Amino acid sequence: MSFKLRLIPAAAAACVIAACGGGDAGAPPGAEVPAAGTTSTGVAVDGYIQAGTVLCDSNGNGKADAGEATTTSGSDGRFTFSPACSAALVVYHGTNADTGQPFRGVLKAPAGASVVSPLTSLVAAGMTVPQVIATLGLPATTDLLNTDPAQRTDGALVNAELLKKTLAVQQLLQKTTEVLARLGNATETTAQQSIYAEVAA
Repeated sequence: MSFKLRLIPAAAAACVIAACGGGDAGAPPGAEVPAAGTTSTGVAVDGYIQAGTVLCDSNGNGKADAGEATTTSGSDGRFTFSPACSAALVVYHGTNADTGQPFRGVLKAPAGASVVSPLTSLVAAGMTVPQVIATLGLPATTDLLNTDPAQRTDGALVNAELLKKTLAVQQLLQKTTEVLARLGNATETTAQQSIYAEVAA
């Protein structure tokens, strides 16, 4: 079944229930989880997400609950947790640095990731890294959880193909979410984020 076809049942469900889902985004095999007491850093990418809220989602429910650490991404999408976050990551709010538009979705990444992007959101939603890589035709050695797709060196993109695929997936998720939100008259940001999460799942 194609990637797009797999989205249809989830999208339909989102239109009906518009509820916040989110499975357990535990560390995938081989993922390195930062040791307690250290500092961990990462980057939020959909274009870089500026001033986004980054949640260390220790209970895996996708929401910022009492006692869970949050931080804010900088102008380059980068963020830091001190002490280190050893749980799944969730990014919401903020502004897309490329478009200047508010970011209305929600990005997720499993524990051990240093990148939070639309592709890591698919992994957090249940796809394996090899499945995402194969579906998008990326090189088998691509480290989705730790490679910044928007990284530049001397002004040139280092991972141009990865960024292209990342933005394509984001457009698919965002546009599907927008259509379902309009159909369900879901105007609140939290409702749109819930739909986005269901579409990714």
